[in-house]
Amino acid sequence: MAALLVALGLPFLFGAARDLPKEKREHVPSLAAALKRPELRRGLLVSAIFVTAQKTSLGMIGPFLVDSGFDVATIGLLNGLGSIFVGLGAALLGGLCVRIWGVRTILVASLFLQALFLALFCYGAWTRALPESLLIVAAIGSSSGVMAFGFVALYAQFMRWSDPRQAGVDFTIFQCMDALVSLAGGVVAGQIANAFGYGVFFAGACLLAIIAAPAIALTAKPESATADVAGAVQGKWKQF
Repeated sequence: MAALLVALGLPFLFGAARDLPKEKREHVPSLAAALKRPELRRGLLVSAIFVTAQKTSLGMIGPFLVDSGFDVATIGLLNGLGSIFVGLGAALLGGLCVRIWGVRTILVASLFLQALFLALFCYGAWTRALPESLLIVAAIGSSSGVMAFGFVALYAQFMRWSDPRQAGVDFTIFQCMDALVSLAGGVVAGQIANAFGYGVFFAGACLLAIIAAPAIALTAKPESATADVAGAVQGKWKQF
């Protein structure tokens, strides 16, 4: 993996432009300018709520599958195929749905879909009666499908909230919030699952997704972000 990353990075090392044209800026991009904007602060709140509800449980799906009897090779294959095919399809579908119904509707819908899959995991953890085929469908649907479906809408909203004069700075701040909450949520998720078991953990994650849905509905704008959908789909595909 390290060698692959180096190989893929070489074109940027040798092919990046070095003599860029000098441009006069009336606005100097900065973190302070970004944080003064109410749209960005609201975006950070939406990002924190959505990522907590959507991603907190994902880190425990793999360990749950291992403890349920799946071997690591099978889990890796499922994750790879799910990311390539299900993730791409869900991202494209999410982009289409955002164009039709708007960002807020898709964000809320993805949280309820995630809650449904988490309820299946909860049932499987408590009863051990969930068929392996359904468990696989839930794992791929939750970690690849629903996440890609919802994050296309979230990233489209990030683009809407970013100031065109410093869009790179603003969008990076949004993604940093995504990463920070994901890391912290993963640590907390592991501790909860270890202390109380998978059943309690997935039940709590399911409840969290349900509670987050109305919070997102109140904080995210109802307008669609149709102009930003293509970029959001492309951004999610690069993550796969």
